Amino acid sequence: MVDDSHVEDRLVIFCLDQKRVPGNTQTLRTYLRAWKERLGGWGRLEEALWGLKNGMTVIEIQDKLCPREKPKSAAAPEMKGCSLCDGKKVMPVGIRDGAWTWAACSCTRRHGPKVELDRSKYLLPWQRAPIASQGPEEVL
Repeated sequence: MVDDSHVEDRLVIFCLDQKRVPGNTQTLRTYLRAWKERLGGWGRLEEALWGLKNGMTVIEIQDKLCPREKPKSAAAPEMKGCSLCDGKKVMPVGIRDGAWTWAACSCTRRHGPKVELDRSKYLLPWQRAPIASQGPEEVL
């Protein structure tokens, strides 16, 4: 059975002399150990190193042997209300004629698509009941 340190030494010499990998020996050893674990052994690592061109840096070899996977885009989180609106997506802005006026909460403006305010649910007082002097017009 071959000792891991001898195989590691041989691969370090192979990388430095034949593949002309620039850099520190200790850094190369650290990367070789990590690549061995990812690829599943010294034999597979040696086969992978043979296929690389000469003069590559350790980081370039890292990108070839163990490419990074692009993260999958997460689905947009469901819009939840904030502490101001308690999930209603609208908040009181002020008082007009003795009744609250409502507007879209700031949490809807910050996150996700623009949410249109359904104004039919939040009528202003003069929209709920006509003013007494504004009765229906009489037809003569």
